[in-house]
Amino acid sequence: MKIKITFEEFLAEKHCEQNPEILDDNLPDAFNDWLTYIDVQDIIDYANEYTNKIIIQVKKDLLK
Repeated sequence: MKIKITFEEFLAEKHCEQNPEILDDNLPDAFNDWLTYIDVQDIIDYANEYTNKIIIQVKKDLLK
């Protein structure tokens, strides 16, 4: 069983969802800036969402 997405990849997806106007060339710098200034509570909320996503994935894998 392998986790399909890392927490950093999950955060990158969230960043892209919130900022769809950013061009691919600017994404790495924009993502780093976003991480620098993100609120701690937002990180906690994203971590909880990520954990729930992983738990669902693990349950599905175990049921196979």
